Amino acid sequence: MSLKLKFSIESDIDLKNLCLALENVENTKIFVNKKHVEPEVVGWFVDKSIKKVKIPNLRPGTSEIILEIPFNSKTNVEWCYLLGDFGVKVSGKHKKIVEPQKEFTFGNWVNQGLPFMQAMLLIIAQLNAMKET
Repeated sequence: MSLKLKFSIESDIDLKNLCLALENVENTKIFVNKKHVEPEVVGWFVDKSIKKVKIPNLRPGTSEIILEIPFNSKTNVEWCYLLGDFGVKVSGKHKKIVEPQKEFTFGNWVNQGLPFMQAMLLIIAQLNAMKET
């Protein structure tokens, strides 16, 4: 028996150099817009058991990713992540991929296009200090 997980992705932009991060890659069939993707592991994400797999570029509009995994009473269904250079706009329960924001402010990243951020973000800031006389 198998379990199919279907993800619909709405995007305003072309998405290039994407990876899908997931566990159990060797037993997962990946389909992007109905085309089978042979998994090519290109590293790991957050934890060495979460492998990064390249997936094809996605065009603006709606795309679909389907993951098919073997399923039985001992199966653990784990999280998966879409990784790339993009932002996400959330409006209620609706989410859409948008252009990435290039400059950030300190504070809440949700309104800055990073509501699902699961990694480190390096912020480089220029500080101006006055010398005491």
